[in-house]
Amino acid sequence: MEYLNMDSILGFIGVILVLGGLVMYYVGLGKSVNHIVGFRVPPTMRNPEIWKTVNIRMAKIMFVHGVITTIAGLTISETSTLVPAILAVGILPLLGYMVYGTWYAYELEKRWLSS
Repeated sequence: MEYLNMDSILGFIGVILVLGGLVMYYVGLGKSVNHIVGFRVPPTMRNPEIWKTVNIRMAKIMFVHGVITTIAGLTISETSTLVPAILAVGILPLLGYMVYGTWYAYELEKRWLSS
């Protein structure tokens, strides 16, 4: 019995990203740094304001990425295009916004320290 067929994997990844974005958004709204969930890089761990700003921004990006991935999962049904689609729409953007989030956190810290 197959619980998750190949056609639904991309949609499943999208739903996970949407839920992850919602969790990160509410974590970002929290009053203190959370050591379990959230975008944790040194600047966010040192400064609660940077923590909040970065987590809220990254949550919005993750949510939008999840919606796009879910739509792609619902529209792509050919198995031959599924693996490239999972990489192009589902996984590679994750790496991109992890790099962006890290850069953004360090930029905020530089601005915070210079003011």
